[in-house]
Amino acid sequence: MRLRKNLDSLGKLQIKWTWILCLLPIIVVGAGLMKFPYPSSGAAYSDMTVTHYPNALYIKQTIAKYHTIPLWSDLIMSGYPFVANPLSGLLYPPGWIALLFPLPLGINLVVIAHLVWAGLGLFLYLRQLGLHEKSALFGGIAYELMPKTYAHYAAGHVTLVYALAWLPWLFIASDGLIRREKNKAGVVYTAIIFALIFLADVRWIAYAGGLWFIYMVAYSYRVLRKQKDTRENTFSPSGFVLLQTRRVFGVILLAILLSAPLLLPFLEFLD
Repeated sequence: MRLRKNLDSLGKLQIKWTWILCLLPIIVVGAGLMKFPYPSSGAAYSDMTVTHYPNALYIKQTIAKYHTIPLWSDLIMSGYPFVANPLSGLLYPPGWIALLFPLPLGINLVVIAHLVWAGLGLFLYLRQLGLHEKSALFGGIAYELMPKTYAHYAAGHVTLVYALAWLPWLFIASDGLIRREKNKAGVVYTAIIFALIFLADVRWIAYAGGLWFIYMVAYSYRVLRKQKDTRENTFSPSGFVLLQTRRVFGVILLAILLSAPLLLPFLEFLD
C-alpha cells in the first residue's frame, strides 16, 4: 500500500522532474551505446570486452545454432562448466534482455535500465522514510549518477552495476518486513531481491548482506523502542525480537534456495 502511494506521488511530480530521473542515465551512457566502455583513452582492457561480451555472444550464438542453452563452454581451459561461472550471465533473468539486441548495444541498454531502476528504487525508499518528494527525487538522481557506479561501468563491471541497482529495493522490502506484524510476502520479496543480487554478481552479496543485517538490527531496535513506549500494555519486546529473528533466517534460507541454480555449481567448481 505504501509503495503504491509513493508510486502515485512520483506520477504527480512535475513531468520535467520525473523525466530527469529516467533520462539522465541515457544521456550519460547513450553516447557510447554501440561501443565498449573503457576507463580511459589509454586503457587496453575492459571486463566487458574480455568477459561479459564474449559470454553473451557465446550464449546468443549457441542458442541460434544449436537451439539450446549452453551449460558447458569449450572456449577456454580445455572446457569448463559455463553454468558454474558467476560471470556467465546465464542465471540472471534481466541480463537476457541484452541478447535481444546486437551486442554490445544490448548490454549497454540493460545497464541503462538498471541505473534508472536504481534511481527509482531510492526515490521510493526515501519517500517511504517520509522525505519530501523533491528531496527523494534528488536522492534518486544522486544514486543513479553516483561516480563510483560509472567508474565500475567504465571498467566493464556491468554485473556489479546490475547488483547495485537492487540495493534500494532490498531496503524497501526490509522496511515493510520490520514495520508489519504479519508480512509473509515481505520475506519472499526480500529473499527474491537477495537472490537477484547474488545471481547478478556474487561479489556484491557479502556487502549487501552485511549492510542488510546491520540495517535490520538497527531499524528493528528503533521500532522496538518506539512501540515499547507507545504500547507498553500490548507490545511484547521478546515476541518482536523472536519474530524478526525468524524473518531474518527465513529470508536467508529462501534466498539460498532461490540462488541454488548458481550456488551449487559454483561451489562444486571451486572444489
